[in-house]
Amino acid sequence: MPPEEKAKVYDFQIRRLLQPAVGFGILYPLLLWLFYRLSGVPTRYAQIFMLIYIAAAISLILLIVFANSQKVLIENDTLIFRSLLGSETLEPGDIRRIVFTQQWRAEVVRIKSAANKIYLLSDFYFPFNELSAELEDLIRRYQISSNLDA
Repeated sequence: MPPEEKAKVYDFQIRRLLQPAVGFGILYPLLLWLFYRLSGVPTRYAQIFMLIYIAAAISLILLIVFANSQKVLIENDTLIFRSLLGSETLEPGDIRRIVFTQQWRAEVVRIKSAANKIYLLSDFYFPFNELSAELEDLIRRYQISSNLDA
């Protein structure tokens, strides 16, 4: 067992989520106003579109708040997933397989636990390269099944 070490924290970066959200927040009302003024659509339809906008804006705000709370900690070879919904701990013995993949121009790590739960880590976590290196070290030290040998 290695000596007690300080936990390494990997935060979920929301910058890539904020740019489209801000664009939506600004452009949708402008386009809605133009559509309403130029096409002569009845007020009822404009109200329905505004309700859709409000629901989408609330959903985006909740997504940003939740994403901002996401953290992965690696402390004494234990993975700790933290968010507003609580935290989950994953010991090396609880991990069945770790798979490194590419999906839609993004790197993704899939961790399958002994309880058949799947944890996804994407390159939204910063710094992802260090997180990947830590997971590769865990794979080597505890002989965890992975696709790195293939």
